[in-house]
Order: sequence, then C-alpha cells, then structure tokens
Amino acid sequence: MIENNTLYLNGHLTEKYFIAQTLKNSYWLRDKITEIVGIKIWIYPILVFTNAFVPFTNPVKGIKVINQKYLLTTIKNINSQSLANNILWDKRDSIVSVLK
Repeated sequence: MIENNTLYLNGHLTEKYFIAQTLKNSYWLRDKITEIVGIKIWIYPILVFTNAFVPFTNPVKGIKVINQKYLLTTIKNINSQSLANNILWDKRDSIVSVLK
C-alpha cells in the first residue's frame, strides 16, 4: 500500500527504503549513461514486486510501483521512439562495456 508517497507492506513500513534506493540507482544510471553518450537522458524507474499484490497507484516520486505481472506492459507503454532512445540503442555496446 502507498500512502503519502510512503510504501507500506501489510500495513507496516518496509525494512528497506525501496523508493530511496530506486531513486538513487536511477540517478546513478542516468549520470553514467550521460557520461558515455554525451546527452542527458530520462530514466523511467520501475519498482517490481515479484511475490506481492500491488494495487494500481500513481507513481511515487516518479517511480512506477507494480507487480511482476504488469512489467512487460509497463515497459511497452514507455515511449520508445524518442531520439534519446535511438542514440542509446546505437551506443548500447559502449554502455554495456562501461557498466560491466
């Protein structure tokens, strides 16, 4: 459950700060990719719970919170025709080699 941009599991605060961790990781990835390709890109963070019921909700601090059943649909709904995505695709080998 999400209430006031806070994630709860079975009515209790989670032990881990999933939202903060996801934001930190998405900013790190954005900055790394920006260094590699030379343009600032937008990361669409998705927090996926594999064994939990996640009711439909608006993004929390820009993070889509879903269960595994909706992962593919969520990814497909992200705009994949942007110029930045084409640049990323063209430089995918460079990105992979740096992030290994």
